[in-house]
Amino acid sequence: MEEKKRNILDISKNIFDIIIVVLLFLLSIKKGGFYKYDTLFFNLGILIIGCIYFFINIIIINCKNTNKKVKVDIISILLLGLSIAYMLPIFFKNYANLNDSIYEMIRYYCLFIIYNIVKKSNNKQIYINSIVIITIIQCIIGIDGIANRYLLEFFSNFRTGYLNKDLNRMSANIQYANVFAILCLISFIIISYKLLEKLDNNNSIKNNINNSIHFCLIFILLSSIILSSSRMVMIIYVLSFISIIIINRKNKNKLLYFIIINFIQIIIISIYTTLIYKNIQINLNNIYIIFLISLIVDFIIGFVINFIYYHFISIINLKINIKNNYNFNKVYISLIIFIILALFTYIVIGLNLSKPLYVSSNLNENIISRDIYDINKNNENSISFVVKGQEEDSRFKISLYSVNNDFKTELLKEFNYYNNASWEFNYNFFIKENIRNIRIDIKCEKGSIYLDKFLVNNKKQILEYAILPSTLIYRINDIIHNSNSQTDRIMYSKDAIKIIKKTFPNFLIGVGGEGFYNLYKTVQEINYTSTEVHNSFLQIFVESGIIGFMIIISSCIIVLLKSKNNVYKLIFIVLILHSIFDLDFSYMLVISIFGILLAILDININIQLKINLYNILICVVFILTFAINIIVFKANIALNIPVQNVKLTDTYLDDNIKNELIKKYELKIKLDPYDDDYKKEYESLLSNRI
Repeated sequence: MEEKKRNILDISKNIFDIIIVVLLFLLSIKKGGFYKYDTLFFNLGILIIGCIYFFINIIIINCKNTNKKVKVDIISILLLGLSIAYMLPIFFKNYANLNDSIYEMIRYYCLFIIYNIVKKSNNKQIYINSIVIITIIQCIIGIDGIANRYLLEFFSNFRTGYLNKDLNRMSANIQYANVFAILCLISFIIISYKLLEKLDNNNSIKNNINNSIHFCLIFILLSSIILSSSRMVMIIYVLSFISIIIINRKNKNKLLYFIIINFIQIIIISIYTTLIYKNIQINLNNIYIIFLISLIVDFIIGFVINFIYYHFISIINLKINIKNNYNFNKVYISLIIFIILALFTYIVIGLNLSKPLYVSSNLNENIISRDIYDINKNNENSISFVVKGQEEDSRFKISLYSVNNDFKTELLKEFNYYNNASWEFNYNFFIKENIRNIRIDIKCEKGSIYLDKFLVNNKKQILEYAILPSTLIYRINDIIHNSNSQTDRIMYSKDAIKIIKKTFPNFLIGVGGEGFYNLYKTVQEINYTSTEVHNSFLQIFVESGIIGFMIIISSCIIVLLKSKNNVYKLIFIVLILHSIFDLDFSYMLVISIFGILLAILDININIQLKINLYNILICVVFILTFAINIIVFKANIALNIPVQNVKLTDTYLDDNIKNELIKKYELKIKLDPYDDDYKKEYESLLSNRI
């Protein structure tokens, strides 16, 4: 009987693994689960699995022996406590928005379920592989996202697509470049470790091909990080790179190989991304060709590197065996120094090589902005540049702005194609002490132009780099000069703290899901628009109070202190570090990966409970799962009730159509009474009918 129960449990575990992986893939396609409507199907699937999982646990536990004690995972208890912390603002009616509070609570309850299922899984590797596969697919989709977007119509069938703005930043279906980039970095670390683990002295063709495929995957992931222009992820990449070197410092073969492949990849990726950015302004279809050619070149280079590396290691080992006094360490140290110097030289040369800035009216983005920081305050400044038209009737407008310390802009001068027959422009101007930089907007209204010989105070300013990705360089330069993005994040955090401190209930139990979005306007002093705090842990504090905040912090501290030092701990640290500075936990996909990492790290800290108490806890969790299932199931039905696409304010609508729409919205409200959007549309229909 016991064996039969064990078989049932094992079969169910395998089924759960497959279903969760499929749901994660679908979730990645639907904006990574940022909005409620994108997560309803996922949450419903996880809750159904949770119901089955906890039901099976009730059956297989021996309920007769009430004196027996069982071990209960402390992290599981903490995650359950986190979802309960999100219930408290609802229970005590301290929420900012009931709908948002319920569905944010459901997110963290699904985290609890995912953790428990992955923890008991017999095949945890399937989850790690799924993270990598999902990310690689998103990277390939992202190529189309910055090119001609041929897949846009296809993705619209899934109520998803690409972000309408930031065309120059790769974000794929995730639609937020920074979160997309951190997924790429996580997958990069996984692939790098897999490559280093399989590294041996076997110089077979099969082994070289396998390593070359991993080499290509690293190229795709690192190039996607560059194309996302995520500055924070680039910084974390450098820290991760150093961490991997420290971890593998005793294995010089692996250390050398890792440094070599990253050095080669950086060179290839610099050229590749430079070509991508260039063709964003010239021909979007070329981007697909550049990607495929770069991938083939990368595979060939990877194969050659592997072949040379294995022969080099064999020669070194042979010399060591023949000549004992051969200084093995000097060879590696010399090579590492050479690689670092070569990379530094490449970057220095790249920062000094420029090309004319190309702008075309034939593309989606026919305007380019550049910030200039090398200016004289309270003194006269001069600016000069040359415009070259590619077509006879090319038309352009170039605007020069001053940007003050509050990031407010003021127009200084506007240059047009009809201002100067030679298209050589000169302008002298004064700026005040509170001006931080000047900004130049180059817009091509017809045809295409090149902007060249751009001088500020007779010093050459590079508007476009020749062998380095210009967009990333300018974003890094912006953060060095205290960018608007940094200032905004500090402002969001200050306003989040104001919400927390406003009342004692706010501090203790929070203001419910999406609390910052619903309340920031009540405390803001400077006008801005934001849905998130851009600090996942501070966001949890706002939403679930000190109780939820302490639970999530305690979970992270326990994992960091008690888990083994391995690749997954490094990934966990990377994710936590990025979440401090961005809105990672606003994505259900990232919350799920967080739960998977917690489960894989396998922290064996348990508390002892009598089996009767444990059974009561399981029954309560099962009932809770079942109840939440009903809410999400009804919400899914409400979401998918077809509504005729008409303007509710149209006075010529037929009364029968209006009555039909009213009935459908009444049904939607009945099924999902927490959604305010249905109520607003319903009230609009009623007022229109009257």
